[in-house]
Amino acid sequence: MIPQIANKACRSLKNRESEVVKEWLKSVIDDVDLPSLQAFPTRILSTALPRFISRMAENVATPSGAALVSAEFRELTEHLAGIRKENATIVKVFEDYTRLRRLLVDALAKDLRGSDRDLIAVLSRLDDGFEQVFKYGLEFYVERRSEDLNRLAETDDLTGLFNMRYFRRRLHEDLEMFSRYQVPFSMMMIDIDRMKQLNDTEGHQMGDRALKHLAQAMTGQKRETDIAFRYGGDEFFLLMPGISVSEGESLALRIINEVKAIHVSTGGREMTSVSIGIVSCPEDGAEVGLLRAHVDEALYLAKGMGGGAVARYREKKG
Repeated sequence: MIPQIANKACRSLKNRESEVVKEWLKSVIDDVDLPSLQAFPTRILSTALPRFISRMAENVATPSGAALVSAEFRELTEHLAGIRKENATIVKVFEDYTRLRRLLVDALAKDLRGSDRDLIAVLSRLDDGFEQVFKYGLEFYVERRSEDLNRLAETDDLTGLFNMRYFRRRLHEDLEMFSRYQVPFSMMMIDIDRMKQLNDTEGHQMGDRALKHLAQAMTGQKRETDIAFRYGGDEFFLLMPGISVSEGESLALRIINEVKAIHVSTGGREMTSVSIGIVSCPEDGAEVGLLRAHVDEALYLAKGMGGGAVARYREKKG
């Protein structure tokens, strides 16, 4: 009995090929919501889709062409990915697949009788449940994967701190918070003293350890709401929302003292000292360029003290 039903199903799918193609193309075009159908490759899809349905029909009659069916479906999904562009998510591809499968099942149901239709109805219910579970599973996977990729893109590999890209974004956000709600913040720039000398005498492996030690000191001393960054090389930043420059200076001194302790414990082989410049918004500026320039000047003042020091920005008089 199964070969007879299979052959009947094969004929049914081939007979209703144009009907399925028309319905599926219409549903996808509506879903994509293009401003013009000129950008939609209707001719390509109307050629690729019948080939896919024909392969599916032949595979129903003689289950041996799964690889060929997969090849046809890959061609369809590639065309759809080009149409959807940035919206070509795994979930969207799955929705296209299930929509097509449902149309094929409906086409079969129109030509099969009695118990054959009952079988189709049961398969349809199974599809409904499977589609929802799989769709939610894919959405969760895509969201989690996106979060992981964003985290990797914003994190420094060596220290585990946030990187330059995230620093720039957060600085703009903190300035926006001040502009809208007058929430002040302070920012410190930290530089490891005599880093080149450490690399030259002890090697870059020890230099990397110094970078990690500073990251640990910053993480251990900062508040939970403060955000630490490695900007690049031996330059680090710390953003401190809602904190005055005096409070920031106290935190900077704690970081300097912890670094001194690391210097002593490692005999100077894994850490030297650090210099810190500190500024505050709005006192020292309320836009990116000004704050960056002023914190650079503050760090230069700290370096001028011989290192191992913290300095506030001081406006030049003249």
